[in-house]
Amino acid sequence: MNVYEIHSAILKQAVSHARVGITTLGIDQLIHTMILEYDCASCNLNYSPEWARSPYPNVSCISVNEEIVHGMPSDRVLQNGDLVNIDFAIKKDNLIADSAMSVGIGDVSEYDQKLLYATRKALYAGISKVRDGVTIEVVARAIDDIAVYNKFVVNASFVGHGVGSTMHEYPPVYHARNPYYMDREAASNYQKHQSVELKEGMIICLEPALTKYDQWGDQLPNGWTFATRNKRKSAMFEHCVKVTKDGSQILTSHIQPDTNWRFN
Repeated sequence: MNVYEIHSAILKQAVSHARVGITTLGIDQLIHTMILEYDCASCNLNYSPEWARSPYPNVSCISVNEEIVHGMPSDRVLQNGDLVNIDFAIKKDNLIADSAMSVGIGDVSEYDQKLLYATRKALYAGISKVRDGVTIEVVARAIDDIAVYNKFVVNASFVGHGVGSTMHEYPPVYHARNPYYMDREAASNYQKHQSVELKEGMIICLEPALTKYDQWGDQLPNGWTFATRNKRKSAMFEHCVKVTKDGSQILTSHIQPDTNWRFN
C-alpha cells in the first residue's frame, strides 16, 4: 500500500469509530496506533508553524461542531447530533498524505445533513476543474458556487496547499472567491495567488470548509483551534489530488462522489 492508500484506510477506520459516547482523544489514540502499525510517521505530532504558540501535541485534529480546523483531541465525549471532522497527515517513503472527512454522530438534523452534502459536493466541484494550466481562481469559483447555491459560505481562515515531501508546499489553494473583511496584505496575497496556474504533476490538497453566514473564524485560547464566530457548525472534506494534463487523479479514497445528491 502506498501512503495515500494507507491514509485512507486509517481515516475510514477512525470515522467508523466516531459514535455517541466516544471521546475525541480515543479516536486520536486509535489513529496513532494504526499509524505505527503501518510503519508511518505522523506529520501533526509536534508540528510547530510560526503562528503556533506551542508544538501540536496529537497525531490528528478532531474538530467538533463550531470548530473549523485544528480541534485538539481531549476527553470530550461525542454527543448525539454532533458534527465531527477528522483531519491528519502521515509520511511514508518521503511522501505525505493529508486528508479529512466530516461525519454526523447519531441522529443528525436535516440542516446538518445538508451542510455535509454541500461541503462534499463543493470539494468535488473544485476537483472537477483541476487540470494543467487552470488557475486557482477557477477551482475556487467552482467550490464557492456550490456553497452559495446551498446558502452556505466557504470559510476563508485557512486554505488548501501543495503537498509532497513536506506537509505544506506551494501553492496555497484558495477555496473562496473574494473573501470580505481582508486587510490590505491579505487581499494582495489573495489576488496574487488566485492567478497561479496548476501544473501537471503537482499534488495539491483541496479542503473546503463550509459554514453559515460568516467566512472567518477566531482562534481559541488553546492557540490552535479555530471556531466560527457565530457558533454555527462547520464541515470540511479533503482529498489529495494530482494534477494531470487532461484533468486530475484523486489519490486518497476515503470518500467517493455521490451521484444521488439529496440537495443541489
